[in-house]
Amino acid sequence: MTTQNPLIPLGSAEIDGVDGQQTVDARDLHAFLVVGTQFNKWIVRRIQDYGFEEEKDFCPILTKSSGGRPSREYHLSLDMAKELAMVERNERGKQARQYFIRCERQLKKQLHPDFTDPAEAALAWAEQYKRREALEHENVLMLPKSRFHDRIAHADGTHTVEEVAKMLRTGRNKLFKWLREEKFLTPGNLPYQPYLNQGLFRVVEKPFSKGGTTHLNRQTLITGKGLIVIQHRLDNNLLGKML
Repeated sequence: MTTQNPLIPLGSAEIDGVDGQQTVDARDLHAFLVVGTQFNKWIVRRIQDYGFEEEKDFCPILTKSSGGRPSREYHLSLDMAKELAMVERNERGKQARQYFIRCERQLKKQLHPDFTDPAEAALAWAEQYKRREALEHENVLMLPKSRFHDRIAHADGTHTVEEVAKMLRTGRNKLFKWLREEKFLTPGNLPYQPYLNQGLFRVVEKPFSKGGTTHLNRQTLITGKGLIVIQHRLDNNLLGKML
């Protein structure tokens, strides 16, 4: 039986003080074993008859039923699930017990692969590579949050787009382009009025002389509140796609 099409779905929970333990939903096991007794009566009776202990052998969870009243569910350790399968003394119970044993062996191989076996070693390295890729992807998503929070914690006043671009380790023009694409800024690089009203941006006018005539240059500044909003947008859009 493959993990893609499991005989009985497995989950994970904290059992006997250890987080991430493989578990079995008692209802799934009850259904597979085709037990004639109603589920609630069956599981309570089995716990009492065989002395199973809460938190050590199973983890109880209260969930809302369709009627609105909470129902008590049970996440079983594989040892408890094997014993419940065995006491049924039928073919289904035997199949379930053998399945749980295979699941335990498979997990043990993943945690302690035999690197002298080329096939097992290759699978272990592939699994390690996938976990590393997932971790690196998660770290990329966290970059904007960590960078912004490190700086916003001590930020005072406003920042130019160039200063914010340096926080993100990107270019000023790239950040302007992204702000326009996200509809924060107009094609002229000025904030849309709603964002000004929300206090995300400020516009300052700086005079400059050209050809003996004084002109006003309008500059967009990003406030601390604006930095937070930009950070959240970056988290949702994936940093790698933008910068």
